[in-house]
Amino acid sequence: MIRDRDVLPDLVYKGITFKVHTERDDDHDAPWEDGDGRGIVTDWLGSYGLREVVANDYDGHTLRLLGREEYGRARYFDMTATRSKALDEGWGLSNEDRAKLPDGYTDEQLLDAIVEREYEHCEGWACDEWQYIGVIVSLPGTGIEASLWGIESNAGEYLTEVARELADQIIEDRETLRRLDSQIDRWREVEQQILDVREAEDR
Repeated sequence: MIRDRDVLPDLVYKGITFKVHTERDDDHDAPWEDGDGRGIVTDWLGSYGLREVVANDYDGHTLRLLGREEYGRARYFDMTATRSKALDEGWGLSNEDRAKLPDGYTDEQLLDAIVEREYEHCEGWACDEWQYIGVIVSLPGTGIEASLWGIESNAGEYLTEVARELADQIIEDRETLRRLDSQIDRWREVEQQILDVREAEDR
């Protein structure tokens, strides 16, 4: 289960200590709704009577249960349609996933592995093993923060990379605010000088 909010260790970056936390991004669509490069999932269907055919044939397609049944309904990952989509779009595997495969895999076996990997990805989201989150970085005592949303919670070291990029953004924003404050102070000084001159002329 992914928590709605998770506080991460402080980030010490460029000699500055930042606070970092994540929040669940419930506004993000399901992974299969992202378009290209994503598997095909059915709408919620009545699950009664489908259990016997889910691993075989349903209207010419092989379906696999995705996540959990809810109130007699379930979503299914369409293995057949996803396989066709993967072939049409030229899907591939990451180097990490490819290294896990035995030597001598045929193109057909590789395509099956790609579809299986996508099923596992969507299954993980449906079972709440990972979710989309936002990474929020703040600089204590300044009220300045930066965030990036729509990140997969199991992204590992990428979360730290994002936190550093957001810290860079905060540093840049802080310098911009300092320049603006300096400019405002200068304007106030000029304004006061003008008022002092006018008061002296009126005497």
